[in-house]
Amino acid sequence: MNREPLYHLYYSGMGTVDLDPEWEHKNREQFCHYCHKLKLPHGGMDLITDGKIRKNLDMAMVDHLLIPSSMSLRLLNLLGEEAEKHLNIGSIYNKVESEKHKQPFVTFISKYDYIVLRGEKPYIFDRQPVPENDRLFVCPECHFHSRREHAPWFLLESEYPKYPICCTEMGLLLYESIYERLKNIKLVGVCVEKVKVK
Repeated sequence: MNREPLYHLYYSGMGTVDLDPEWEHKNREQFCHYCHKLKLPHGGMDLITDGKIRKNLDMAMVDHLLIPSSMSLRLLNLLGEEAEKHLNIGSIYNKVESEKHKQPFVTFISKYDYIVLRGEKPYIFDRQPVPENDRLFVCPECHFHSRREHAPWFLLESEYPKYPICCTEMGLLLYESIYERLKNIKLVGVCVEKVKVK
């Protein structure tokens, strides 16, 4: 079967802004207490931060959250209508005193299962690479799957995604036909890597 090449877009950098403590307290039961990811499946989610996200970023990490992830309205527009078809979208607000101000960023959560990318290089713990049979990690509380591996990324043929825009733990996995729309645009705070299919 002739399949499109895949590209992984993910946030690169440090956390840029913290969550509003009141919002975090009110929503803590929606997050796993063990791995701190949003409990899935989940629709769109609005976030409230205690500061502004830097305007020039196209992907930003809010506090410690990997899920939901966030992207700029610019990147959302570049992805086109396919993004809203395949992602649950929420807004991000900045709380200043008692008022909320909408920021030019959105949250995104997959409408489907998250894609678990495989990495060519294992994580290193205590100066030793994680053994092959211990690299798949399943959260004991929420059962979210992830791998203890680093790029370069790949998937097995049987793991090829059904949809042109999918979520990974760290960002977005795109078919080449979607990536074509933004490949000549300089994205800020975003790593882009091709994902092999073996």
